[in-house]
Amino acid sequence: MAAFKEHATFGFWKASLIEDADQLLTLKDKQTMGNLGKLQTMADLPPDDALIRYIKAAMKLNEDGVKIPKKQKAPGVKTIETPEYFAAALADVMCQKPKKISRPSPIHKWLEEAKTETARNKRMAQAVEWIENGKGQNWKYEKC
Repeated sequence: MAAFKEHATFGFWKASLIEDADQLLTLKDKQTMGNLGKLQTMADLPPDDALIRYIKAAMKLNEDGVKIPKKQKAPGVKTIETPEYFAAALADVMCQKPKKISRPSPIHKWLEEAKTETARNKRMAQAVEWIENGKGQNWKYEKC
């Protein structure tokens, strides 16, 4: 439940699991506030017996330890092959100064997103410099 100056809203975390005979919890669209919508007047509230029934059903779900079904996880991260042009640029650096790269970085994707050859070469030079210094792509924003 949440209340503001002009309106209030009421929602149930497990609304999808509550039996809704009165069709009051049905969301018409994703823009609604809570499960009962935007409540601006007392007339917007559902009947007392229906509200009590929903609250008791929600309490029973909590007491029984019923969990909301988890959403499916997004597919895992694909392994990215190092482009040959980048591998060649890295080979020179790695031979001169071997560095241990502690975690994978999105540099490959960043290089592939370059629209022109000039931009890609500039990004590649920047990436090689970062790797020489042991930095990741977003090193500026990482906490020390």
